[in-house]
Amino acid sequence: MKFIDKYPTMKPISEEHHDIVRGRDMGKCCVCHQPTEFIEINYEAYICSDECLNKMDDLYFEALKKGVEINE
Repeated sequence: MKFIDKYPTMKPISEEHHDIVRGRDMGKCCVCHQPTEFIEINYEAYICSDECLNKMDDLYFEALKKGVEINE
């Protein structure tokens, strides 16, 4: 679901829902490159929807798996 539809009345910067804030400016979603005002605060990146956030999470966790050695 697009964050503009999920959080239509969210006030810029002052409100936060599940690590999502509304910025004061438009930017491009870091996954699909669509314009959005919403920023995921942990990634410090524009994210437009739950679907793009899930893709970003998958990319992040895959990168962790590749970069982390487990000592047994």
